[in-house]
Amino acid sequence: MAEHNTFADYAAKNEKWRSALNIPAYVQYSDQVDIAWQVIEDLSMEDPDKYEQFRAEALAAGATEEEEEREDSPPLSQAERIRQELAGIAPGTYLMLHGHYGNAINATIEQGKLVSIDDKAGTVKLHSTVYNKDLTVRMDQITYIDASRSGSGALGAVQQADLRRVGNDWYRGNQKL
Repeated sequence: MAEHNTFADYAAKNEKWRSALNIPAYVQYSDQVDIAWQVIEDLSMEDPDKYEQFRAEALAAGATEEEEEREDSPPLSQAERIRQELAGIAPGTYLMLHGHYGNAINATIEQGKLVSIDDKAGTVKLHSTVYNKDLTVRMDQITYIDASRSGSGALGAVQQADLRRVGNDWYRGNQKL
């Protein structure tokens, strides 16, 4: 199953396979990966030859990418990885920033809609939807970013209907993706 997750990530990033597997390009990346995972799972059962072709191409591309990464650049620091991840997130996206803020011994979460990123100062500004105020978080205190929720984590996990396919169309609940 872990192999399918890697392949789903590859399929969502690769335009050729995204098109061949009928994965909508205009939905959020996490939804593309979910759809790709389900399509690959179905493909492995229904069309083993096409699955093996996809699998071979994905493995070859993954090996090439790993070699290029090793040759081209040293490993990224935690702060640089967070900075790059934030650069790919659109303003207005609801984020949960996990990290050690202030004098906290245990990890805590700062959450809200992304307002801006200040690379020079190394900070991220969020707008708290719960308290209706802005808060600033230092990037070097963030351990990881969760952009998969659409509302306050204090209210519990956001429930979303499972993805389902009708013909070549994908739906989350009753909404077509």
